[in-house]
Amino acid sequence: LKDGWTVPIQNTPFTDAATCDYVLTATEGKKIKLVFTEFKVGEQSSDCPNDYVQVGNSAEFTKDNYKKCGQSVSEQPPVSKSNKLYVKLVAGKTNAANIRFVASVTEVSTETIRNPGCGDSQLEVSSLKDGWTVPIQNTPFTDAATCDYVLTATEGKKIKLVFTEFKVGEQSSDCPNDYVQVGNSAEFTKDNYKKCGQSVSEQPPVSESNKLYVKLVAVKANAANIKFVATVSEGESDSPSVRFCIISFRWNIW
Repeated sequence: LKDGWTVPIQNTPFTDAATCDYVLTATEGKKIKLVFTEFKVGEQSSDCPNDYVQVGNSAEFTKDNYKKCGQSVSEQPPVSKSNKLYVKLVAGKTNAANIRFVASVTEVSTETIRNPGCGDSQLEVSSLKDGWTVPIQNTPFTDAATCDYVLTATEGKKIKLVFTEFKVGEQSSDCPNDYVQVGNSAEFTKDNYKKCGQSVSEQPPVSESNKLYVKLVAVKANAANIKFVATVSEGESDSPSVRFCIISFRWNIW
């Protein structure tokens, strides 16, 4: 696809309803970046019930929220998480003849796609004793960004992260655009801490091990205003009742 990717293929427009499923594959160890340069997929809608394009990291799109329709896209798809990217086009019969997209498809390394504002991806808790701010100082996000982090504490300790400032897009129950996830694995499969908005109503749970995974996603529209500040500390893992606590004693004199 070095010369671009066009759907439907040349001289073969859709004449009826169509569903097209694709799997794009890059070199092992690379990721895939897809950018729509032309997008004519039905009418603009918030839920895209008839004509739409989905882009994601699995054929089921269960954890992907990139679903677009209309005559242009306000944001491009996220870079893939692996060397495979799944794309699905659905065209209803009514608009089929006018459905078309053109895209550039490139493979990139993890280093290439990381936004400078993210800072380092591997962080020792001991290095964050003065707090943790994202984006890093004097490097605000100017475009869409995805920042993945692994925080590591001393072996046998657990990690407590507390947001003291949180400005991550608009408040929403599902946080479809800008958000922060915190959990115990890079996939966040068993973690439901996903927050957005101008504050957090609850702090993340303490980690289950000496590692804590954090992901920040900022879309282009809000990128310049995205920021969080947090304290990060480590505590004992074998005594839940006293983790991260300061205990005071009162002595009675008889």
